Amino acid sequence: MNQYDSIAVFIHDVKQMLATDPNHGDDLERIAERMRELVAEPIIRNWQEETVGNVHTGQQSRPLYQDESGLTLMHARFGPEAMTPIHNHNSWAIVGVYRGRDLYQKWRRIDAGNGAGKAQVELIEERVLEPGDVAIVPAPPQDIHAQQGFANEAAYELVLFGSNPASQPRLYFDTAQGVASTAQRETRRT
Repeated sequence: MNQYDSIAVFIHDVKQMLATDPNHGDDLERIAERMRELVAEPIIRNWQEETVGNVHTGQQSRPLYQDESGLTLMHARFGPEAMTPIHNHNSWAIVGVYRGRDLYQKWRRIDAGNGAGKAQVELIEERVLEPGDVAIVPAPPQDIHAQQGFANEAAYELVLFGSNPASQPRLYFDTAQGVASTAQRETRRT
């Protein structure tokens, strides 16, 4: 069994979970637990295929999986050089670290807005994700986060999105200016 076989089994399991609860009540916790199992598998933890980056660096690998419902699994690398901008994806997501460490920040919008323009966000959680750890990015509008490789090493992750993150613009939040701007970044796909 190789990485792609493990991913296929994971996707099958996730689709079954999503089909049993159309309102996705407890699904994110169940999917997070299944992601934790996936990134703990030796075939995944020892994966040496290097992904080039993420959408915020202007480079992103092709999805490992994507279907007509929008369910999308991405392979991502977050370098230690700089924190990603504070942003959303307009989707829930499950982040699973399989190599390196990730400084993960969860933010909350505290103004009454929901789009671009004046915006205030506050940091509500910051933690270091180790290999085998997962994070749940909640459904919009509270899917706001930022991340960075930690302790001078890159973080390598699998990220499952409930809807295709490239299908709609995301918001980028500038805390110093108190604004959110809409952007759909062009990416070089590798």
